[in-house]
Amino acid sequence: MCPHPPEQLTDALTRQGLSPVRLTAERGHAVVVPELGGRVLSVVLDGVECLWQDPRVAADCRAPGWNAGGQRTWVAPEHAPHSLFYRSAEWSCPPELDPGDYAVAGRPGSGTVRLESRFRMSPEGRAATFALVRRVRVEAAGDGLHLRITQRVTVSEAGTPSRPYGAWAILQVPVPGLAVVTLRRRTGAAPVFRDDFFEPLPDAWHARGDGWAAFRLTGDRQFKAGLRADALPARSRVDYFHPLAESGRWLRIVQRTTVARRGCFADVPMGTPSPSGDAVQFYNHRAAPPLTYGEIEAHGPAGGTGRPSTLSVSYDFHLLSTRQLRTLHGRAPWWSWLERATAPAE
Repeated sequence: MCPHPPEQLTDALTRQGLSPVRLTAERGHAVVVPELGGRVLSVVLDGVECLWQDPRVAADCRAPGWNAGGQRTWVAPEHAPHSLFYRSAEWSCPPELDPGDYAVAGRPGSGTVRLESRFRMSPEGRAATFALVRRVRVEAAGDGLHLRITQRVTVSEAGTPSRPYGAWAILQVPVPGLAVVTLRRRTGAAPVFRDDFFEPLPDAWHARGDGWAAFRLTGDRQFKAGLRADALPARSRVDYFHPLAESGRWLRIVQRTTVARRGCFADVPMGTPSPSGDAVQFYNHRAAPPLTYGEIEAHGPAGGTGRPSTLSVSYDFHLLSTRQLRTLHGRAPWWSWLERATAPAE
C-alpha cells in the first residue's frame, strides 16, 4: 500500500508537471497518468489504495525508473524470440514503451479516458512501428469498484516477415496474498502451468485441484508462473485475496478475461517452442520492503504485421470482512490455502 494519503496523489503528480486524469465513481476513483506509460497508477475504494505503487512516486515520479506501479499495458513477447525486452541476454525496459508517450484522445468523461501511443523500435535490428490504443473505464459495482481496460496493439513492418506480438495487461498488487485461478475441469495429469522463467516455484507456493490452482504471492522470492490458454475456460477468472491487517478486512480483486483457447499467445518462458504461449501469468517480485509486490497478468492472442492483437480485461475491487469472505468462499476447495495467509483479526 502507498504510505501517503491516496487523495493527495493527483495533486502531487500535478506539481511534478504531469497531467494525471482522475476517473470517479461512487465510493472511489482511479488515477491514470498518460506520461507514466498510460498506467492506472491508483485505484481507491472507500479510502483504501487497492494497487501497489512505488512509494517514491508522489515525491519524484522519476525515482522508481520505469516501474511506478499500478496497472499498465505492455507488448509481448518478453522471453520468446523477437523479445522486446532482452538485448544481448540483458533485460531492459524500452523507454519508448514505458514510460512511453501517451496522448489523451478527446475529452475524458468522469469515468472514462482513451489513450493513444505510437512509437518505433527495432528488435533484432528490424524496425517496427507500434500503435497502442488503451481505453480505461471506472464505475461502481455494488459496494465495490469495476475497472475495465481494453487494449489494441497494431504493428507495421515494411519488407519483413510477420512476427507475433501481443497486447499484455499487468496489474501490480500488494503482498502477501493468494491468487486463485479457475481452470478447465478434468485437465488430467498434464501440467497446467510453466515456471521456468526465473527460479523454480517451490511446492509450498502453489496448489492445484480439479478446476482450480492457487499461487502465493509473498515478495520474498522471484518466480513467474504461466498458464496455457488450453488449461483455462473461455471466460477466465482470477481471484486475489490480500489481508488488510490495519483494518481487519480483506481486499479481493477479481480479474476476468475472455480466452481464445485455440489462439496463439506471444509470451512463452525462455523462448521455449510451444503451440501456444501463456494467456494468464503470475509474478512474485523479490525486493526489500516496501518495494515488494505481486503481478496478475493477462495476454491477448498474438497479432502480427497488419493484424492487431486485442485484449479486454476487467477488475472488480471489494473490501470484505473475514466473516463475509468465509460466507462467500468458505466452502471452496482452496479455502485452507487462504487460511494459511496472514489473516486479519475479526
